[in-house]
Amino acid sequence: ECAEHAGAKVYDFLWQDDFAAARNAVLAHANADWAVVLDVDEIFFDPSELRAYLAMMDVVMPHKDAVLLPIVHVDEDDADREIGRAPHIRLLRMGRGLLYEGRVHEALQKRDGAPQLYHEPVALAIRHVGYSAGRIRAKHARNLALMERRIHEEGLRPGDYRYLADTYYGLGQYAAALLYVRAALKENVTSVGAQSHLHHLLLDAMEKENVPLAEQVAAARAACEAFPNLPDFYGRLGLLLDAAGEDALPALTRAMELYAQPEDTGGETSAFAAWAGAVSAARARLLAAAGEPAAAEEELARAFSLGTAMEETMDALVELHRDRDTGALLTALRERLGRDRESLSYISRFADSYGWLHLGEAARDMYRQETGTELPTPLPYQWMRSDAPAELGQHIVGMLAGDVREMPEVLLRLGQSTHTESRRLYERLRGLLPREMQEFWRHYDEPDAVPRPQRAEGLHLVREAFVRHADTAQTERFLRIVVSYGVEELRIAADAYMAAGRHAAARAA
Repeated sequence: ECAEHAGAKVYDFLWQDDFAAARNAVLAHANADWAVVLDVDEIFFDPSELRAYLAMMDVVMPHKDAVLLPIVHVDEDDADREIGRAPHIRLLRMGRGLLYEGRVHEALQKRDGAPQLYHEPVALAIRHVGYSAGRIRAKHARNLALMERRIHEEGLRPGDYRYLADTYYGLGQYAAALLYVRAALKENVTSVGAQSHLHHLLLDAMEKENVPLAEQVAAARAACEAFPNLPDFYGRLGLLLDAAGEDALPALTRAMELYAQPEDTGGETSAFAAWAGAVSAARARLLAAAGEPAAAEEELARAFSLGTAMEETMDALVELHRDRDTGALLTALRERLGRDRESLSYISRFADSYGWLHLGEAARDMYRQETGTELPTPLPYQWMRSDAPAELGQHIVGMLAGDVREMPEVLLRLGQSTHTESRRLYERLRGLLPREMQEFWRHYDEPDAVPRPQRAEGLHLVREAFVRHADTAQTERFLRIVVSYGVEELRIAADAYMAAGRHAAARAA
């Protein structure tokens, strides 16, 4: 109704779980020289550029059949933060025999050969909100179902490994994503302007799967060799080398040089904006450690202006000026962040998290003076002031033991939640599980990609949480694993469900 009210002609199409069929059906109604093919969650940043651009294409590149435009992925659920860029075909010249194929991730084809494409690197950028945190998981689940159906019907096609890697990563199934992205990198398939995305995806999946740092460093070096004119992989290599305790400054410096003065002329899309703040902060910290305070200050100013890795930047500033008195440090941070109560509260939380205890205490004192109210001091820090060492150890061990007992229940409840933040919290909490629990839980999350632990300790440690708090779907997945450990484990689980009054689950066991 909104489209018709705005003057558009709307055509009905019976949805067939096939994106290519839908595109082809609507293109059949087009009677112009050009067609603009936008998804419902896309819009031009400046649509007034369109007609002039098409006129230019008619004069300068009449042989081109279609144009890839820059798509800017924006997260509506995170203050419109840019989360990535990629080129996609969005302008089609009509009368050239163009059509789409593919139930999902549809591809442009031409009846009498390959379509002639032009990759536009800058103009006519498109705002895309479909990857926003609140909707992306449902989209990936839908795409996976369509992909599996198409593969079952037609078999694997070139490029499928790439799409499967993207989809599994989006669903949080990182072991499967790692398998598929490695397979995709071996394929002889190139994505125009977005081939570097596969290397980002490989590094992301390796990090999520806690692959040894040496292997991650090797993958980052290979990416630098493949894309030597992008800042992306020098930055990621530098961060990995820093984490490994190796010389990271040259790689970090090269990344920031390429970011400030781009050298890529091939139209490859850079995702460095997401990493620039962390790379800049790490470079500032290493410059300070190398005895170059002036250069470190200059890099810190850039890191603060980027604003994408604020806590790493604050940590670098405090490290650089740790010889100052605490009051001066607090003043310096407030000059950067603001002088309101929210900024003081943020500085307090940052200081506690990064171990700058005197700074955290100073921020709480200032907050009390300015607002007349107290910011809470974390319990371990209270105990450090009041407890003898032995008593402090008992306090901390007791608190950690209680937390570990509660973690499986919290994970199950997060798994049941549809809240935007639930998946991120789920992944963070799973990474904090003790080793036996974590090994079991990784297999529970990805039984087809992660081997089942040989020993049943992890099962025993999480069984009570599943008995008391798992929903029907979680219980079914849990029991499939239990039975693989043998009939006796299944009998114990059935008895536990019966004792908890969960009779349907007991019968299922």
